[in-house]
Amino acid sequence: MLAAGTALLYVTELAGRKAAGGERQVLWLFVALGIWGACAQPVRVRNRQSSLSIELTEIPALVGIVFLAPWLLLTAVSFGHLAASVQRRRQPVKALTNWLAYLVSAAVGILFYDWAIGHSSPISARGWVVTIATITLINLVDLVLLLAIMAVVNPSWGRPPMRPMVLQGGITVGVCSAGALVAVSLIWLNTWGVLLFIAIAVAANFAYRGTILSRQRYANLEKLYEFTRRLGSLVEAQDVMATVLEEARDLLSSGHAELVIPLDEPSAGFALRCALSGEGVPRLDERSPFSTLDKIVFERGALLASDGVKEDEPLAAAIAAGGLKEVLVAPLQRDDASAGYLLVADRAFKHEGFKRADLRFFEALAANAGVALRSSKLLEQLRREASVRQHQAQHDALTGLPNRALFAERLEQATERTPAGSRVTVMLIDLDGFKEVNDTLGHHTGDAILREVAQRLAPLDEEGNLVARLGGDEFAVLHVGTLEDEAIFEKAEQIVAAICQPLGVEGLLLDVRASLGVAVSPFNSHDAAGLLRHADIAMYAAKGSGGGVRFYDRAEDRSTLRRLRLATELRRAIEQADLDVWYQPVVQLETGAVVSCEALLRWSHDQFGPISPTEFIPVAESAGLIDQLTWWVIETALAQAKVWRQIVPDLNVAVNLSARSLMSMDISVRVGDVLQRAGLEPNALTLELTESSAMADPQTSERVLQGLRELGVNLSIDDYGTGFSSLSRLKYLPFHELKIDRSFVKEMIRDKGDEAIVRSTIELARNLGRTVTAEGVEDQATLQRLESLGCHAVQGFFLARPLPAPQCEAWLLAASSALDNTFRVPRFGERAANHPLRRQQLPRSG
Repeated sequence: MLAAGTALLYVTELAGRKAAGGERQVLWLFVALGIWGACAQPVRVRNRQSSLSIELTEIPALVGIVFLAPWLLLTAVSFGHLAASVQRRRQPVKALTNWLAYLVSAAVGILFYDWAIGHSSPISARGWVVTIATITLINLVDLVLLLAIMAVVNPSWGRPPMRPMVLQGGITVGVCSAGALVAVSLIWLNTWGVLLFIAIAVAANFAYRGTILSRQRYANLEKLYEFTRRLGSLVEAQDVMATVLEEARDLLSSGHAELVIPLDEPSAGFALRCALSGEGVPRLDERSPFSTLDKIVFERGALLASDGVKEDEPLAAAIAAGGLKEVLVAPLQRDDASAGYLLVADRAFKHEGFKRADLRFFEALAANAGVALRSSKLLEQLRREASVRQHQAQHDALTGLPNRALFAERLEQATERTPAGSRVTVMLIDLDGFKEVNDTLGHHTGDAILREVAQRLAPLDEEGNLVARLGGDEFAVLHVGTLEDEAIFEKAEQIVAAICQPLGVEGLLLDVRASLGVAVSPFNSHDAAGLLRHADIAMYAAKGSGGGVRFYDRAEDRSTLRRLRLATELRRAIEQADLDVWYQPVVQLETGAVVSCEALLRWSHDQFGPISPTEFIPVAESAGLIDQLTWWVIETALAQAKVWRQIVPDLNVAVNLSARSLMSMDISVRVGDVLQRAGLEPNALTLELTESSAMADPQTSERVLQGLRELGVNLSIDDYGTGFSSLSRLKYLPFHELKIDRSFVKEMIRDKGDEAIVRSTIELARNLGRTVTAEGVEDQATLQRLESLGCHAVQGFFLARPLPAPQCEAWLLAASSALDNTFRVPRFGERAANHPLRRQQLPRSG
C-alpha cells in the first residue's frame, strides 16, 4: 500500500517537477552515501535515565530536494536506506517497512518544498523557514506512518510515551535543519562545496564523539570515587549490599542489578544472592543454589554477553534462564572470580546496549566494591549472618534440634543417594498425653518437657543419626545404615525407655510416655514422602495400642485413613448438630429420688455406624474440637433439663468438663451466659472434671473452680482414685462431690482392697464436707453395701443404662410414679423386696 501510494504520488504530482535549486545530478552519489551514513551511524544523545538515537537522514534528503530531480532523489533515498539495512542486518520486513515509510515521507517533503518555496531562493529567509518546515514534515509523516503500521500489524501494541518522541523529534529537526542550511548554502555557492560540508560534518562527528568519550571517562572516575566514598561510610551489611546494587544499577543505567557471594567453597553449591529490580527494595536469598550463570562466571570471570550470542550457546541459555537479555558481569576480586561477582543487566536505553568501555568501568566498580567489603570484613559478616539465619531457619528455636524443613531435606538426600545394601530408617516419636499436660500445667511446663526430651535424644545425634523436632510434641530420628529389623527395634525401644524415665518439673514428678513408629526404605517406601507417611501410620498404631514401638504395617493404613476421616466428619457433625446426648440417671440412696442425669455424648455415623466415645473423643482432642464439643453438650443438656424439671422439679444435669475448658479463665462467664439462655438457675448444672486435670495445676484450678462455685454451679471430681492427687491440695479445691470410679465399685463385694478404697473415699468426703456418688453399680448387693457405708448417691446399669433423651424421659416418668420418697434404702441385711430401688420395680433400660 505504501509502494502504491508513493507511485501514485510520483505519477500525479512529482514526475514533471524540477529541482528548486537547479539540477546538479553529480550530487546523487553524495545524497545516497549521506543517507546510508546517517542510517548506519546514528548520533546518540543520552543521560543516566534515557538514550536518544538520532538519524540525521534529513540533511542529505533536504540537499536532494533542493538540487535533484524527484526520481533521482527517491532513487538515492532507496539505495541509502537499503544499504544501511543490509549492514545493520535488519529483518527484511522491518527494513522494507522503514524504507517505504521514508520514501513516502520524502515524496511528501518534495511536494511541500516545491509548493512552499515558490520563486524564492533556498538560502533566503523564506528558504530557511521552508527548509525547517520541510524537515519537520518529513519527520512527522515518517513517524505517523510507522505508528499506524505498528497498530495495524499488532492490535495489542501499546502506544509509546509521547515525551521521548517529542524530545527526539525536536532534537532531530533542530540538528538536521542547521546542517541542511549549511550544506545547501555551500552547494548553492559551488557544487563542490559538498566536499567542504562533508569535511566539516566528519570533523564535527569526531569532535562530538571525542568530547562525549572524554566527558564519560571523567564522569566515570568521579562516579567511582563517589561510589567508593559512600561504601566507606557504611558498616551494616544490609546497607552495603543495597548501596552497591543501587549505585551499580544507576551508574550503568540498567534495569537489574545482582550481587552473588558464595557462602562457602564454590563446590558447596550455595550462595548469598541479593537482587534489585524495578522500584522495590533489594530481595535477599540467603541460601540460593548456584545457577548455570553462576558456574560460568566463577569459571570465566568478567563477561559482556546477551541471550542472542550464537557462538556461546551455554552462556546464552544461562542468561535467558535468568529472564535477562544483556548482562555485564564483573568479579569482586580480579584474580579470583569464585569470590563472588556483581552483575547488571538490561540497559534502560532503547537504542544502546553495553559496550566494552562499560565493562572496563564496571570491572573497576566491582573491584572497588570487593575491596570495601573485604577491608571492612563485611563479606565475613554477610556469610556469618547468612549462616546464622540459615541455622535459625533449619532448627527449632525451643530445643535447638533440626526442624521439619531440614529433616525433610536430609531425608530426601538420603533416599536419593543411599548406596546399595544400606537402608534408610525413619522413626517418628509422639509424646502421649502431652496435649493434656500442656493444657493443664501450662505452656511453660510443656516447653520444659520438650527440652528435656530433646536432651535425652541428643546422644543419638552423636551416633551419626539425625534427630529433629517436627513440631508440637513430635520428634523424628533418621538413620542410614545396615541395621536389621531386630537391631532397629532394639534401638527404638531404647529411645522410648529413655523418654519414659520420670521427669521432674516444678516440684511435680511426671511420667512421660511415648509412641514410636518405624518405617524402613526400601521395604516400606522408596521416596521420602512415602517413608514419612508410613512412619506416621506406624506411630499412630503404636499410640492406639497404648504406646511403645510399632513397625509400619500396610494393613494399618486403613485405620489411619479412618482417623483422618473421623476428624473431618466430626467437624461436620458439630456444625450440623448431627450428634446425640444420652443420659444416665443418678439416684439418691437415702430417699430413692432421682437427683441428676449425667449427659453422655454419642455419635452414630451414616457410614461407620455407632462410634464409641473412646474412639472419637481422642480424635476431637487432637483436632482441636474438644472445647467446641463440650459447650455443645452443656447447651443441649441444659435445654433438656429445662423440659425434665416439669417431671422432677429439682433435677440436675452433669456434664464432663474437658481439661482445655477448665484452663479457660472466662469459663464462669460463659457458663453464666449459657444458663441465662436456658432460663435455669446455676444449681441445675453440675460440671464434672477428672482428678488428674483438677490436680495438674491446682492454683489455676482453684481460681477457675472458685469462680464457678461463686456462680452457684455444682462441681464434681470424676473418676476419683484413678489419677494422681495430693490430699493437702485437694482439700482447698471448692468441689461439692467425689465420684468413685466404677473400676473400684463393681468388684468391691469380692475384692476387699476395692472395698477399702471405697470406704476410705466415703470417709474422706464426709470429713471434707462433700458428698459421694458411686459409679458402676451393677447388682443389689453392691447397692446395699454402698448404702451401709454411707454413700450419698449411685448410678449404674443396675438402675439404668445410658438412654437417649426420649427413653430417659419415659424412665423418669415411670420412676417418679414408682418411687415413694418416704421409703428408705434398707440397711445391710434387711429385707429389700419392697424397696423402690429394687431393679424389678424400676423401668427397664435395655
